[in-house]
Amino acid sequence: MKKRLITAGIAVGILSPLISCAQVQPDWKGIFSELEVSPHQIISTNAISMMPDSLWHAGVFCYSPGGVKELNKQAIYLQKRIRPKEQLRIYYETRRFNQYAENTLVVGYAKKYSNAITAGLTMNYQSQKFSNDYLVKSSLLVEPSCLVQFSNSLNVYSRLSIATLKTTKRIDHLVLAMRYDYSNSIVFNVDASLSQLNSDCYVGMSYFPSDDFKIQLTFDCLSAATAFQFAYTKKRLGYIVGSKYNYSLGLSPFIGITTQL
Repeated sequence: MKKRLITAGIAVGILSPLISCAQVQPDWKGIFSELEVSPHQIISTNAISMMPDSLWHAGVFCYSPGGVKELNKQAIYLQKRIRPKEQLRIYYETRRFNQYAENTLVVGYAKKYSNAITAGLTMNYQSQKFSNDYLVKSSLLVEPSCLVQFSNSLNVYSRLSIATLKTTKRIDHLVLAMRYDYSNSIVFNVDASLSQLNSDCYVGMSYFPSDDFKIQLTFDCLSAATAFQFAYTKKRLGYIVGSKYNYSLGLSPFIGITTQL
């Protein structure tokens, strides 16, 4: 069954030679969906979801797992629709404490081939450095992905991660995500992931009291963790605040600011 799912992911992913960018990284799982939806798209978690205009869209985020400063992580992204049906995205994420540094750089490109199909390709580079170059670990992932819009309400997304360098991390990772717009004010998200190490599923619901404000609740089926999020947009600025909770770490707050340039 696992081999069939991976084969299906490859088939969807290589539907076109061009695909996505800056996907949800492991620490943000259960907080942001692969098909995140926010007021006026103030945050995007992949390069496939086309921006509504040709402006630069940027965001800065901070996340503190368990409120432990050694685990604090920061991220920034830039995304721009370079042509009516093409989009570029750059994402950088870092965690630093004393002489330890962990970095992720993701660059991706997406193209919309029809009203129903968008595809692209992501290069995901990850590195770890200990004690001033005493030990360095790095990995490069090639990540084909595809977004299919079955209707105005239903979107399905698939991404496959393939390791190209020697690494102790998983060499394949299949992600399937679905977003269903139940109404103008209620949206459901389901994210499922499968790797050589484990499988997981995230279920989320977003409620929009107004066009500028969102309340979101997410549940992680594997760790029984929950996360809540409030997002608000005013003019070109967006604000996001929330927290993830699980039994082992307790509360893990996060905050973000997005803008259009």
